[in-house]
Amino acid sequence: MYQALYRKYRPSSFSELIGQNHIKQTLLNALKSNKFTHAYMLTGPRGTGKTSIGKLFAKAINCEQLVNGEPCNECNQCKQIMNNSHPDILEIDAASNNGVEQIRDIREQVTYAPSVGKYKVYIIDEVHMLSIGAFNALLKTLEEPPKNVVFILATTDIHKVPVTIISRCQRFDFRRIGQKDLIERMKFVASNEELQIEEEALQLISMLAQGGMRDALSLLDQTVAFASGEITKNDVSEVVGRISIEKIEMCVQHLLTRNTTEILSLVNEVILNGKEPIYVLDDLIGYLRDLVIGKAFGVKEDNITTAIVNEHFNKLLKVADVSQMQHMIRKLTEIKQEMKFSNHAQISLEVGLIQLVSENQENHSLLKKITELENKIKELQYPQPQTTKTSKIESTPQNKINITDSNKTELNAALEEVNTVATKDYILNKVFPSASKKYKNVFLEKLPSVLNELLRINNSDELYAISKRLEKISVAIASLSCVVIGADEMVIKTLSQEHIYRTLCKLMQKDISQFVEVKFITLDKWKPVAAQMMTALAEKKHA
Repeated sequence: MYQALYRKYRPSSFSELIGQNHIKQTLLNALKSNKFTHAYMLTGPRGTGKTSIGKLFAKAINCEQLVNGEPCNECNQCKQIMNNSHPDILEIDAASNNGVEQIRDIREQVTYAPSVGKYKVYIIDEVHMLSIGAFNALLKTLEEPPKNVVFILATTDIHKVPVTIISRCQRFDFRRIGQKDLIERMKFVASNEELQIEEEALQLISMLAQGGMRDALSLLDQTVAFASGEITKNDVSEVVGRISIEKIEMCVQHLLTRNTTEILSLVNEVILNGKEPIYVLDDLIGYLRDLVIGKAFGVKEDNITTAIVNEHFNKLLKVADVSQMQHMIRKLTEIKQEMKFSNHAQISLEVGLIQLVSENQENHSLLKKITELENKIKELQYPQPQTTKTSKIESTPQNKINITDSNKTELNAALEEVNTVATKDYILNKVFPSASKKYKNVFLEKLPSVLNELLRINNSDELYAISKRLEKISVAIASLSCVVIGADEMVIKTLSQEHIYRTLCKLMQKDISQFVEVKFITLDKWKPVAAQMMTALAEKKHA
């Protein structure tokens, strides 16, 4: 009769055991010194070697020719244990023998001395399945067993075992076996069985096994029965009912490039070929997770669980954005939860993917706009000019404007009024009644660094003066529909761009609660405009 690979290649010595070096070394030292305890608790994921170590330890303590802690596998004791015919080695499945009566039978049996070996060993698998009464019946025997009795308890769910049981045992926590170790062991098995198998197929099996050697060898066994000739990664995908790694890579690429048509077409093709929608989602989440881990921490031996590290994976790794992929994983996880309660899993998957791609497109557009705005803000952030004595700007004859004493009086009166009412409280409470605190702060605190030297107001024959307080300017422009910014010719060439125009219009519109147009002119053209502005203020005052 054909023997399954995981049974055929069960380790016969500690040196053949894959992984679990911390447990292996501890037990070997105990065997070498002949100082081992009466009860052991082995806990960890399935297929990581708990039962194998239990049998190896039982064989070692009964071996007649022990060599450096390793059983000889030649004596009668070792041969009987390997043939599962040793009368003193009892393996019990607690899942089907979980009652009080079975434990009472064990209590009666332990009182008898071993029949052929030095020690009687009880290996209780899935011990967490015992009933509360059975655990209580085992307590006393486990605490003070007869001299030649050893208990080895194995479980995949240590949290279900009472602490009173755990405290009476030496506990060993088994770890998942690394992908590299799984692949090396499968290569050894394939070589002995004269099997031809691709490297990528071995990688895929090791990832699907999730750290379990038994699962890896069982899947290899199943794939051998399915494939004809050399075993490929596609053969493995067909056996487990998962989509091929190429399809996963294409799906992820279409997600990252926001290609709705292609990803829906691909998902539909995969589902029509008999793959479950939930598997499609699991594989997408797993692949994106590998990209995030690879991007954040680098591609290491055991941190890639779904993807195959190839040229395509490395290309995606270079262009992928961690925050974008994290958002995708969260969204896909939400879709998975919805699918569990839906009678139309494919529809839920397709609608969720459409929403995800649409969000990515919107986010991409917003990020692009934000980047542009940040660049524009950087252009606006000129350092504050140092205070120096401003040289008088000579007006050209054609720009010289004669102002009568009457006009001077009106202009000075208007400016005096501005000086009288333009306090900060007035600005906040009267001029900006509907503006949010955020925009008030932006206007009153942030804009001065940019606008204080650009906004110009005049109160003399030369019609030239720089405002010392932004509040005065705010009161003035609150009464106007147009703000004129004057600056030197060089500054105008740098700053007079469309984005500044839009930015200032939007800020002033929010802060003043009305639309304000912004215009840029040079200083020589500013002077007559400033005179008109002051005249308008004066006329409004006397109206």
